[in-house]
Amino acid sequence: MKPDTALVDQYVAEISDVWKVYRKPGTDVEVAALRGVSLHIRQGEYLAIMGASGSGKSTLMNILGCLDQPTHGSYILGGQDVSTLPDDQLSEIRSRSIGFVFQNFNLIQQLTVLENLEVPMFYQGMRPHERHAKARQLTERVGLAERGDHRPMQLSGGQQQRVCIARALVNNPLILLADEPTGALDSKTGQQILQIFDQLHQSGTTIVLVTHDPGVAQRAQRTIWLQDGQIVRDTQNQTVSTLTSV
Repeated sequence: MKPDTALVDQYVAEISDVWKVYRKPGTDVEVAALRGVSLHIRQGEYLAIMGASGSGKSTLMNILGCLDQPTHGSYILGGQDVSTLPDDQLSEIRSRSIGFVFQNFNLIQQLTVLENLEVPMFYQGMRPHERHAKARQLTERVGLAERGDHRPMQLSGGQQQRVCIARALVNNPLILLADEPTGALDSKTGQQILQIFDQLHQSGTTIVLVTHDPGVAQRAQRTIWLQDGQIVRDTQNQTVSTLTSV
């Protein structure tokens, strides 16, 4: 369905008729991971993506995160067409406009929590005192004010994921992308992490979350289902989020 043109200026991301086709190495066989996907994400929206393994979830997330480019179709992020930009420009856009939260944390084990948060700020050219102040602020935001000088191995899985969320907020991203952010956590800790996402959504952060868990997806405003590289369902949720203390 084509979006109402009166609402287009509210969209932070617009994917239109996107195909992603891979060629199997050493052959002429082509496989379409995405087939004509169109998706529009509004500023401040909380969107969940669901689908079986091989449905195209990871490919769609990679395109949204400017980690990959469509074979055909367009992707407009923050008003800029990023579909055909070279790798160096995509890298700059990722550092400036995208926040990533991964299932396996991807923290630098030799660095403290504060130092992990300061790494992306260093590459953005922030001054040392500004980096340190912002890192402290972010640890407080995710409930880790007393853990700034600890290294990842000294933290629980839930605490490490909080660090990842803080790191994803360093650049005040246009979109926060979360790939199975509770997949490596027990149910209680996972609920605490989801409450942080609830709070970020309430503060106006645009969130796209990939999950296999319907209970996790239900916390979002909207869920899309992918099957064989196509969106087969797009629904508005009656959210069950609660903003209790985390």
